[in-house]
Amino acid sequence: MAHQAGHPGGRRLCCGVCCPSSASSSCGGNAVDLTVGIVIGVAFTGVVQALVRDFINPLIAALFGKPDFRRFRFTVHHAVFRPARDEAAARV
Repeated sequence: MAHQAGHPGGRRLCCGVCCPSSASSSCGGNAVDLTVGIVIGVAFTGVVQALVRDFINPLIAALFGKPDFRRFRFTVHHAVFRPARDEAAARV
């Protein structure tokens, strides 16, 4: 491989994002693939949250009654995790 100016050993150090003059066709689609993956992930997150909020939680409440998480707590290595006592503390 011939030595390219600014690229030690003839290797390209970047795929065109920070220096467009070194863009290659093999790296051109990575940004598009990443963007499509993020959009699909965000859409899937919305679908799952809506399914849990509108279907699974009401189904659990209908079968077992409305859960009371005010006294819910668990311990990991002597650290006790419990819900916030009021709305103001929950926002902090």
